[in-house]
Amino acid sequence: MRSGEHILTTPHSFLGGVTRSLNISYLHAIPLGTTVRINSKVVQVGGTMALIQGEMVSLDGKTTYATVDHHKVRVPTKPEHLKEEYDVEWDKVMKKEATEKEKAKI
Repeated sequence: MRSGEHILTTPHSFLGGVTRSLNISYLHAIPLGTTVRINSKVVQVGGTMALIQGEMVSLDGKTTYATVDHHKVRVPTKPEHLKEEYDVEWDKVMKKEATEKEKAKI
């Protein structure tokens, strides 16, 4: 696997893992009706643990509403839990993007 992103988005990856710790710092109240941008990045990936950091900011980037540090631990996903009948919208989006990336390589 070439990058942390790939490791985190493949079957049997950290998506099937558990949260070891989740620290959220709420810095400013978000006014009702406000549209926000959520940025995240994989900071570190090891054999069994990963650190993801994120922030919730205003669209212009001038106001940070919240920051987060998310430590995950890899736990194997049971094959029966990977069936499409258990897919949620997020799974469908990720699978579609992966298929489009594979087609673009050809």
